[in-house]
Amino acid sequence: MFDRSQKQDRPPLGANEFEPTDFEAARQVLDELPAGLDPTHGDPTYWLTRRRPPTASDRALTGRALDWMVTLPEALRPQQLSRQYPRITNTLAALWTDRPEALQALEGLLIDRRGGRRGLPDAVRSELQALQRHLTPGTETATPPPTAPPREHAALARARQLLEAAGYRVIPPAS
Repeated sequence: MFDRSQKQDRPPLGANEFEPTDFEAARQVLDELPAGLDPTHGDPTYWLTRRRPPTASDRALTGRALDWMVTLPEALRPQQLSRQYPRITNTLAALWTDRPEALQALEGLLIDRRGGRRGLPDAVRSELQALQRHLTPGTETATPPPTAPPREHAALARARQLLEAAGYRVIPPAS
């Protein structure tokens, strides 16, 4: 029924096939940029020319960001994000009342569309994903964003005091 006498030219299942090559050819392949990647993007100074100049609010939370954080449920407050990336926290606070814009900003932070980015630390990424779920319609945590930040009250004043005591510089919101 089966003829086992014929040798098969295929390697056994699970075996790895290797192509002989020399080190110089392998090194050259590894040194080449992937297809479609502009060589100028590999230059570390390239992005310095593409970004806007840094501002004071890039290094500290604004009053608007503090107000926004106080309006969030305690479990959703992005503490690691605000410590490590206050600029991103300030941007999200400014966009939060516009759900589509806020979702687009969160998606841009979570998905690498340019390729080759390092990504954010796991704790920050988890906080951003939780905020995204909070804003996404159809999830159990989705609630409409506040239409306007609440007036300053005792809890907000206490939050400002704690942040300043922890070394954060609090910038009042622009009127």
